[in-house]
Amino acid sequence: MMLALRRLLGKLQNRLERRVATLSAGPGGATSSTEVSPAGRSLLLDWIAGDLDDRAFVDRACALEEATAVLEKASIARPANALVWTARAEACFGDGNLPVALEFAERAYTLGRIQPAVGLVWVRILLYNLSFVTCDCLSCCIC
Repeated sequence: MMLALRRLLGKLQNRLERRVATLSAGPGGATSSTEVSPAGRSLLLDWIAGDLDDRAFVDRACALEEATAVLEKASIARPANALVWTARAEACFGDGNLPVALEFAERAYTLGRIQPAVGLVWVRILLYNLSFVTCDCLSCCIC
């Protein structure tokens, strides 16, 4: 009985490791060409397996050197996770890529409207983008 359970767990672990290694095609055929270090793979594996909750995963992923790549793989693995999209938006915002940061923040807000952190990041990036509007009237956002 224990031998059968060990085999089953070994197969499950192999499947999860393959899933983490092949997270290259996301929804809509979006591809990820970024490579993740073994520490990032281990973090992703723990998160996908359920050993880490979303907040702990995001905190640990943002502390890594390749945070953008790990968060990209995580958003492909779980495209309906608002916290991951929020972390991706913040990473892009920190890199100065404002249009992509706004897109990710909007997606995060669409997925998790009731989460205060998600709404806060979306509003902060939106206000930062609006501060560069060159027209005098702020009543229209089309200018």
